[in-house]
Amino acid sequence: MGGWGIIDTVNAIFDPDELMTRRLPGANLDVGLRFLGGDPEGPYWMAVVFPPGFHRPGGPAVDVTEGYFVLRGELRYSGVVSPAHSYTVIPPGSPRVDTRTEVPTVAVARFATQPRWSDVGDPDAPPPVVTTAEGPPAATPLGPGWTLGAHDGMTVVLVPETTSEAVAADCFLLSLTDGSTTVVAAGENPPPMPGPIGAWIAT
Repeated sequence: MGGWGIIDTVNAIFDPDELMTRRLPGANLDVGLRFLGGDPEGPYWMAVVFPPGFHRPGGPAVDVTEGYFVLRGELRYSGVVSPAHSYTVIPPGSPRVDTRTEVPTVAVARFATQPRWSDVGDPDAPPPVVTTAEGPPAATPLGPGWTLGAHDGMTVVLVPETTSEAVAADCFLLSLTDGSTTVVAAGENPPPMPGPIGAWIAT
């Protein structure tokens, strides 16, 4: 992992020595993976660390919805750009054409079930949707912030900081600053975490 040349701000999120390396089919470089929580068969959350210059040609796809936050860097594919602190939803079968990174990039993805890859996606599948925090904050289940999407029975929000009040539904919280995570059950108070915070909230 050390040979990737990943910058210190990315290393500070996840220790490279704790990442599992994997070469995605057709890719030119390894990625780093770290299981962050949930059931290995789903639903679960996984961190993916892309080295600069990563390239995966072709248009593969998975058979389930994937939703992910980008913590650092920028991920590009299918004419889509997922910048830092954005949330992207990729529908089942949607092809990821010519995936690449130009800078070190860290993302955290949620899958409802264990995905199965196919070499070629469905050209008729809906395209990915990228959402960013735009406009003034509005009410969310975790306090003022932005609602970025909904899928698989979860509402996804971004808030500047955790609320001091008990939450009404089960939540999985992710610090977009340091990659720390926590699960908060309905009726519990979230612990302090470095903001901004991305959250998947059961609906």
